[in-house]
Amino acid sequence: MAKQQLDRRYVAALEKATDVIFEYATYQMDWDWDQLADEAGLCRATVHRLGNRITQLPRWQTFWKMATACGLEMQFVALKSQQKMIAGKIKRLKLHRAA
Repeated sequence: MAKQQLDRRYVAALEKATDVIFEYATYQMDWDWDQLADEAGLCRATVHRLGNRITQLPRWQTFWKMATACGLEMQFVALKSQQKMIAGKIKRLKLHRAA
């Protein structure tokens, strides 16, 4: 698989994670972006940059903090190759409501 294809999958996974978390916070928790930032312990500007797609390669800890604040659990699934896993490439992202 070409590097460009992996990069597209990586970006698509980031965008999906962003959409899921922001939509859940907005429609299920009834939070605006500032409340999401406050609940997650993040800078408001960080959350706004993510929501507006300004930040291109956010840290996974940022997603984890936002998901946890919403009561969601995140699971990152690595590609088969150990080298790709270490490089941080992902196959898919699963988000679900914590029990």
